[in-house]
Amino acid sequence: SNMLIVTNPLNGAITRNNGYIISETDFTAGYGIVQWNLGSSTWNYIYPFGIVGGTYIPFICNITTAGVQSTTGNLSVATYPTNVTVSPNNLPYPSGVSNLNDASGNDVSVICLDRFWITTPNNYTTPPTADASFYYAEPEWNNSGGSTNTIVEDSLMAWRWSGTQWLNPSMGTDNPAAN
Repeated sequence: SNMLIVTNPLNGAITRNNGYIISETDFTAGYGIVQWNLGSSTWNYIYPFGIVGGTYIPFICNITTAGVQSTTGNLSVATYPTNVTVSPNNLPYPSGVSNLNDASGNDVSVICLDRFWITTPNNYTTPPTADASFYYAEPEWNNSGGSTNTIVEDSLMAWRWSGTQWLNPSMGTDNPAAN
């Protein structure tokens, strides 16, 4: 539940040879956030996250169009796993999220990964445009460890919370070999 602020906007301001940043707290404890002050940069940024169990799960953000800043623009990122044995799955939800329903209102938590990624562009009047890659650990998708997931791994895609509901259609593609 701490915040690391990277003030250098260069994509090489964080480099990784081994190890990673653990950001495993949900909003009830306070997110573990990495805030990178990107400004108006258009580079590929790698947030080197990992989990307590020893798996590297980076967040990669390739900014393709710079945002319009109101002050120094930044991208704050946090992640945390959810309890795989609770019913419904994926609790606790992120702050402000009330459900894991699809566009028809059906609870689809059993086909959702047991991890949330919280990404927030701050201090932009127009946020940057980016391609993002989210990684996960193997037990977060399958039914190991008592999970009730019924996920087909190669069909995983990102969803975006609008502030009131999950936006469909799902976005992106999945590379199961790389998680």
